[in-house]
Amino acid sequence: MTSTQVSKPRQRLNSTNNEDYDELVANDTDNAHQKVVDRLSVLYKEILRAIGEDPERQGLLKTPHRAANAMWYFTHGYGVRLDELLNGAIFDEDHDEMVIVKDIEFFSMCEHHLVPIYGHVSIGYLP
Repeated sequence: MTSTQVSKPRQRLNSTNNEDYDELVANDTDNAHQKVVDRLSVLYKEILRAIGEDPERQGLLKTPHRAANAMWYFTHGYGVRLDELLNGAIFDEDHDEMVIVKDIEFFSMCEHHLVPIYGHVSIGYLP
């Protein structure tokens, strides 16, 4: 395989297959966002109950939906296809000096605590 070829991408970029997720969005990727947010909203309502809160009280009425949307935002990249993400960005280069890309913004989720992490990174590489 040359540097211009990309192996066939997996369905998603995440590290495991998740049958619950696959079933939830099966054959309807256009509505995947709403389906996931609806499911997460129900679960966030349960979390509020589990910590002794009343999800029906005025200040928390929209919290499950807001939290579900936030979780979707922080994790929606897991469903991105690698070939769509790269969009032909892999190419041959005969340049032999270091390439440095600075101040690349990133964000993700801590898999241990489910809180957002974010920052900037600089990368140097030899083509």
